[in-house]
Amino acid sequence: MKKAPIFLSVGIALYLFFADRGFRQLPGFKGVFYRLYHHAPGKRGVISLTTVHAIPISIDLRDDIIATALIEYGQWEPSLTKFMCRVVKPGMTVIDIGAHVGYYTTLFAKLVGNEGTVISFEPEPYNFSLLAHNAGALSNCTLINKGVSDVAGPATLYLAEGNLGAHSMRSATSMSTPIETVRLDEYLKDTPVHVIKMDVEGNEPFALKSMRALLAQPTVVLIFEYIPGYVAAPEEMFTQLSQANFTLYEITHDTGDLVLLPTIPTEQRVFNILCTKEPL
Repeated sequence: MKKAPIFLSVGIALYLFFADRGFRQLPGFKGVFYRLYHHAPGKRGVISLTTVHAIPISIDLRDDIIATALIEYGQWEPSLTKFMCRVVKPGMTVIDIGAHVGYYTTLFAKLVGNEGTVISFEPEPYNFSLLAHNAGALSNCTLINKGVSDVAGPATLYLAEGNLGAHSMRSATSMSTPIETVRLDEYLKDTPVHVIKMDVEGNEPFALKSMRALLAQPTVVLIFEYIPGYVAAPEEMFTQLSQANFTLYEITHDTGDLVLLPTIPTEQRVFNILCTKEPL
C-alpha cells in the first residue's frame, strides 16, 4: 500500500516521534495528543506505529477515534483488549467481523499463533486497503473485503466522516459506497469456530441471522458491540441469542470485568457484550 503524504504541525510531528518511542507511557504525556490533535486543521496521511503488544500497524490520521487512541495509548479499548487476550488461545479459529484496519485482527493473529486461524471481514474499500497492508502478510490470516448480513449480494455502506470505524449499513449519511455481503453460515460452512468478534454499527441483528449454525456450536464465544438505539427492534436479536443457549455479560469499560446482563440494555452508551455457553 502506498502511503499518502503527511501534513502535520511541528507540535504533532514531535509528539508522534516521542510517542512511538515509548514516551506515551509517561504520566506527563497522557492527554497531550488529544489537546494537540483535535485543534490541528487538515489532518492527512498514513503513519505507522507499534502497539503496546509490539504489533506494527498503519493508521490514517483523519480517523479521530481509533487512530487517535492508538497514537495516544498504543491500544484501542484497553479493557476489551485485555479480555480478548484472556479468551483467545493458540490454535483457535477467530472471526473478526468489522475488522476496520486490523487492530484486533493482528492481535488475534499473534494470540492464535501459527496453528490458529483468523478470518476477517471488512467491507469498506479504503479500510480494507489498510487492513491488507497491516495483516496481508500474516500467514494465519484470511482477509475478506465483504460485509456480513442476512442476505448475500450487493449492499450500500454509509460512510462516517471523521470516525472511519463508524461506517454503517443502517445509519444513512450523505456519503456511501457499494459493497458486497455474505451470509456467514454459507461462507464458513462446516468450519469449527472458537471466537467471533463483531462490530458492525447497527447491523448486528442481520449479521446474527446469517450465523445461526455457527452460533449453535457448543463452545463458540461471541463478543459484539451494542449501542441501544442503533438497533430498531433488539428483542428479536436477544431472543435469538437466548435460544442459542448463551448467557450474556457486559465486559465493563473500566476494568474488563464481567457483569451479568439479565435484561436488554437500554442505557444510551456503548456496551461490549460477551455471549458464552460455558464459564470463563
